[in-house]
Amino acid sequence: MNPPSATAFPFRWKTLLILGIVVIALLLAVRLSVVFTPLLIAFLLTYIWNPVVTKLERWMPRLAAIALIYVAFFGVLTLVALFGLPELVRQTTSFVDEGFIGDKFEDRNKNGLRDADEPYEDSNANGRYDAPKFQKFVAWSEERLHEWLGADGWRQAYGKLKERMK
Repeated sequence: MNPPSATAFPFRWKTLLILGIVVIALLLAVRLSVVFTPLLIAFLLTYIWNPVVTKLERWMPRLAAIALIYVAFFGVLTLVALFGLPELVRQTTSFVDEGFIGDKFEDRNKNGLRDADEPYEDSNANGRYDAPKFQKFVAWSEERLHEWLGADGWRQAYGKLKERMK
């Protein structure tokens, strides 16, 4: 039987020490993310735009090239805000209305469900009541689950699965 080598013991401790330092550094990075996030963004922007500034330095001074990039960047950002944000708001409103609200109706029975004789507001002019799409999806998924699991319910399906696993 050979005695352990002299280098095996310190190597393990060195590995554990390095692993501990990495864990502590990651924990500090998470705790100090408020400080590191702007620095990381600044470094990324510098890394991305430095080749462009270097190319523009052929025709103008470095400060003018940086100013030109800022003006172009904020100009594009302004155009996106002017033309893109109204469309984004319109689509978000449509998504919420169709997905979670549906057509408005007069809830006479206060049960949250539209009865056949209750009037409704046809918001998309298709001539029929449209329930919220999310509500339709939940009903569809419940039907599929009943088809797949049977009418017994979750507990019986879980028991059957547990028995099969044994």
